[in-house]
Amino acid sequence: MTVLEASGVTKSFFGVRVLDDVDFDLRKGEVHTVVGENGAGKSTLMKILAGVYTKDEGDIRIEGHDVRISTPLAAQKHGISMIFQELNLVPNLTVYENIFLGREETRTFFLHDRVIVKSAKDLIQKLGIHIDVYSKVRDLKISDRQMVEIAKALSTNAKIIIMDEPTSTLSDNEIEAFFTIIKNLKTEMGISFVFISHRLREVSEISDRITVLRDGSVVGTIDLNEEAYDRDKIVTMMVGRSIEGFYFRTSSESDKPEAEEKVPALEVRGFNREKAFYDINFKVYCGEILGIAGLVGSGRTETLNAVVNLDPPDSGELLINGKNAHIKSIKDALEAGIGYVPEDRRELGCIVEMDILANCSLSILDTLVSFNFIKKREEKAIARKSIENLDIKTRGVSQLVKYLSGGNQQKVVLAKSLNIDPTVMLLDEPTRGIDVNAKVEIYKIINHMVERGMAVIMVSSELPEILGETDRIIAMHEGTITGRFRTSEVTQEDIMHCMMGERAIS
Repeated sequence: MTVLEASGVTKSFFGVRVLDDVDFDLRKGEVHTVVGENGAGKSTLMKILAGVYTKDEGDIRIEGHDVRISTPLAAQKHGISMIFQELNLVPNLTVYENIFLGREETRTFFLHDRVIVKSAKDLIQKLGIHIDVYSKVRDLKISDRQMVEIAKALSTNAKIIIMDEPTSTLSDNEIEAFFTIIKNLKTEMGISFVFISHRLREVSEISDRITVLRDGSVVGTIDLNEEAYDRDKIVTMMVGRSIEGFYFRTSSESDKPEAEEKVPALEVRGFNREKAFYDINFKVYCGEILGIAGLVGSGRTETLNAVVNLDPPDSGELLINGKNAHIKSIKDALEAGIGYVPEDRRELGCIVEMDILANCSLSILDTLVSFNFIKKREEKAIARKSIENLDIKTRGVSQLVKYLSGGNQQKVVLAKSLNIDPTVMLLDEPTRGIDVNAKVEIYKIINHMVERGMAVIMVSSELPEILGETDRIIAMHEGTITGRFRTSEVTQEDIMHCMMGERAIS
């Protein structure tokens, strides 16, 4: 049974057509995943179905009936709820208050908490999870916040739940538990799900059908009940060509025996931070990429934060080019030649409400100031050079970063760090949440850094990326290093065992 059908949907922004005659349908009790490059039109289509945007042309039908969805409230009345990648919860409110926010029960002008508390508990129980409804959302881990969003959707009697990149911040174990709940909801309650996802390795596990969008049009739909999952086929549909040589690393100076005689570009000795990481020691040399593999909570991000003193270590030494470095702030790190691309680009990597010009110069602003005025001509020259060198797709230096695709936003973050002319670059999940083609472009940029003699440390959750892009790898589990490898001598299984704490190799 088809519960939702969109036909001939077209949408333009500022004269640019972003959806062109798109057809899409959703069956009862299925997960229909939508994939495509950033800018392919995935989010725009979903926001039209959820009432965030209005279509220019086309028809939408719910259970065979034509409907007009012009607002999120109208979508909700038709049983459609959308959970965005940036979760729409109020951190300082409790779980039950968030679930029924805006739909509170009242009695004689006073809130009647007893009713909504019971309803919230029933919803949490229905999901088969253990969350205290009196807990503040700010105290919950990300995976539990996702569950609160689902409970919130179910509280509106949603029959269709749209989810934008729901697994992007979850660990492998959390993803497995999350998928189990989704499968139960579609089987036992007949809930239909639409997923937007870039993580192709998960798409085959959760999807019943996969629709590929490219340049605002539907390329095709694959029914996994009728044909086997073929990742290469999907990638080709997404980018319009096959991708050969997806990764670029071959060998580095660190592969040679004499490399150990060199002075490391950066060395960490005995880093400790309570409840985060313990006895961390590693070196990275110019002209190589050191990969750090670990699950969420392994201490990998905390280790990078400690290097630039965002979260200072309790003890340990940091050496740059063999000399003790006293990094007391991110400013000190930049002056010492350490660039940093954080995991959350929108919150920590750039200021999305500012333009490309301002973002590119943030890291070097003090060098562009003369008598309290910014030298605009130099600032524009630097931004234009960044756009050219990194091939940032934009209308110009004055375009706001929030209007760029995820991949181009990441390039702006990279440009900001590269403009300090760093010796060492720290990259935390540099390709998270971007499409396949954009990943290839980021890999090219990273390898160009190394070719110029830079030392790179890269954290990644994707083992194929770690194996394809690095020269050496350290694996972390619960704050400790459990494995050290040369990439050419290790298997994915070896790394995974160390990441799970099942084996220690050094």
